[in-house]
Order: sequence, then C-alpha cells, then structure tokens
Amino acid sequence: LLSGKKKKKTSAVRDSGGRIISDPSKQRDRWKEYFHKLLNPNSGTIDLSSMDSLEKNPCFSHLSDDDGPPTRNEILTALKSLKNCKSPGADEITFFISK
Repeated sequence: LLSGKKKKKTSAVRDSGGRIISDPSKQRDRWKEYFHKLLNPNSGTIDLSSMDSLEKNPCFSHLSDDDGPPTRNEILTALKSLKNCKSPGADEITFFISK
C-alpha cells in the first residue's frame, strides 16, 4: 500500500459442499441461492399452532384493558417533553407538526 499499488481484493465464496468458487458469475449464483434459502424457509417446518398454548405476557404490564384512549392532558404532557428538531419516529410525525 505504501508503493501506491492497490491490492486486488478477493472474497472466498464457497458452494454448499464447502468448495471455493472462483468464477464471479458462479459466486453471484451461489449468493442468490444462499439468500433465497435464508429468506424463504420451507413453510412446512414452521408450526405456529404450538404458539396458542404459550402463556400470554402483556408487553405493557402497567396498562390494562380498562384504560381508555390517552387523555388530552396526557398528550399535551408528552408533546411538551419532546425535544426540538429531532427526527420523526415510525409514524413520521415531526416535532413541528405535533406542536
């Protein structure tokens, strides 16, 4: 690197049998195969009916079914606690819109 010459970077990609693949087009095919298998699992292996027997734990233990929607006071208190010029949350509502 001090000589100004760039080293050619290579990455080892292995096939499903563990052998190194050197051909770039075959490497791309292997990546495609890998991610397809990773992101599209066989649906026959997942049995969601077993989740019905699990004990239900509420995410917010301080809330109950008897709690209604937030009151105007609760909303105003939450808005006042917001910091100025922050990024919007998942709802994409900015500070300026909400205040």
